[in-house]
Amino acid sequence: MTQKSVSVILRILCVISLIAVVLMSVFLFRILGKVLKDQGTAAVIFKAVIVICALLVATAVLLAWAIFSDIGRGQSFTLRNAKRLKAMSLLFAFVALAALVPLTLIVISELGYLSLIFSIVVVFVAISFCVICLCLSYLIKNGADIEEENRLTV
Repeated sequence: MTQKSVSVILRILCVISLIAVVLMSVFLFRILGKVLKDQGTAAVIFKAVIVICALLVATAVLLAWAIFSDIGRGQSFTLRNAKRLKAMSLLFAFVALAALVPLTLIVISELGYLSLIFSIVVVFVAISFCVICLCLSYLIKNGADIEEENRLTV
């Protein structure tokens, strides 16, 4: 597989991911509307968290799109991509923090186990993506440094 074909496939996955984020947000809005219809403020907080998390994840996907575009141009190991991965790491850290808000609300008001499990899963997945992106950022930065040294020695 060439770099360009890998880049195209990865960007198609980005589009699918964005569609999934939108569909999942709409699905969660509908479920929350039914489950939390008697919980006024809690429902508003949950919905706000869903919107915030969806926007943060969509931004991370757009950063991934930019990285995948660079891969197609043969510019995989650049400081720009390392910075993008670091930004993605921060975005997923914010997702984890945002998901802690309803988690705290669930524990305080005993809204139900399904909401509790969902919030815990979101926090752990977001933290996992945060760590992965941070590690990849470090590796890409090192690769960019090595590539720069190779250019200077030739």
